[in-house]
This record gives sequence, structure tokens and C-alpha cells, in this order.
Amino acid sequence: MTGKSMEYFDIYDLNMRPIEPYKISKSEAHKKGYWHKTFHCWIVNKNNKVLLQLRPSKDGLKELFDISTAGHIMSGESPEDGVRELKEELNLDVNFSDLTFAGIYKHTSIREEDNYFNNEFSYTYFYKSEKNLDEYVLQEEEVRGVFEIDIDEGIKFFAKEIDTLKVSGLVLNSGSLVKKDMEIKLKQMCMYHERCVVTNYYLRALIMVKRFIQGKKHIAI
Repeated sequence: MTGKSMEYFDIYDLNMRPIEPYKISKSEAHKKGYWHKTFHCWIVNKNNKVLLQLRPSKDGLKELFDISTAGHIMSGESPEDGVRELKEELNLDVNFSDLTFAGIYKHTSIREEDNYFNNEFSYTYFYKSEKNLDEYVLQEEEVRGVFEIDIDEGIKFFAKEIDTLKVSGLVLNSGSLVKKDMEIKLKQMCMYHERCVVTNYYLRALIMVKRFIQGKKHIAI
């Protein structure tokens, strides 16, 4: 995620057609529920395990696990510009041409208690990394830790065939990375309830990641 003090989004209707006033601040977009674009990238490490990011408590959300890396596409930018999130959050130098496009995930998330309406077109990508977990450098204000999960176990977890998921990784503690193994429940993973219950985004993404690793043609997200 970018750390700009004032962020603006290009806004769209439900069919991704630009609408007036065309550009709006991040806070207004989330207050009024304007559709905007984001960047998602699922990272597969060299051991064929999927990287999950542990997000710090921020923006009204408690500490939760989420996608490997993600961020907003700012006004005037293209989805290709989203590759900067890999550098900012994980210090991972990646060319956009190294990513595999998985489709556009359209979703709505609502937190009525604080008047937060999030409507996103998420350009979703896969990336095969040759790094070990301890080689990532974390952006402390945005990333609390990095963890790995077994793909097949992750599929069972998000299909609700098992109640807990084993995650193994590293957590920032006073500026240093400390090893930590956990078993998490669904409520610890879902930054947005809709991604786990309504659209099953995480389940669909991991099924596609498995096909990606196997060299099979993926199914659009």
C-alpha cells in the first residue's frame, strides 16, 4: 500500500465506465462507495507454498492475514503501476512482464458501523518467487509479518472442509523478524467477510494458483 498523505482514485460505474467527477479522494471514495481499481498479487515461494501477509491493526481493522501483497491503483495510473506494491511492501524487485494475469475480481465490502463502503475492481496476478521467507524486507507500517501455507490445505480451509489452517512464518518484533507458527481460523484471515463467505475469493484464487504452478491454463477469477 502506498504511503501518500493524500490519495486520489479514478472512479467508475458498475461496468467500469468512468463517471463524473472522474477523480475523487480515497476517503470520499470509501465514504460514498465509488467503484475504483486495485492491484492484487498472489506470490508462490520457491517451495511452492503461498505467501500470506499479516496486516497490522489499521484503518479500523484488527490484525489479520491477507493476500501476499495488494494496493490501490491511483488516479492516472494503470494496473501495471501496481507492481510497485511488491517493492514497497516486501522489497521485491519484479517486472510487470513477470506476472501472470488472473483476471479482475469485482467485489463489494461494507462496514456500516464506520460508514465504509468499498467497491473494487481488483486486477489480480500470480508471481513465482525464488526467495526464501527470510529474504523479504517488510514495510513495517503496512506489513506485520509474512507466512507460508500449503496450497492443498489452504483450499480445504477456504472450502470449509477443515476449521483451522497451519501457517508458518516471520513476524516483526522490535525491528527484527521472529519465527512464528500458528493455527488460524477463518475469522483471522478475512479482512473482508465477503471474500470468504459471499464470493469465496480466497478459495477461487488458491485453486487458480494450484493450476498456475501445474502449468495449466487458469480459470478467470
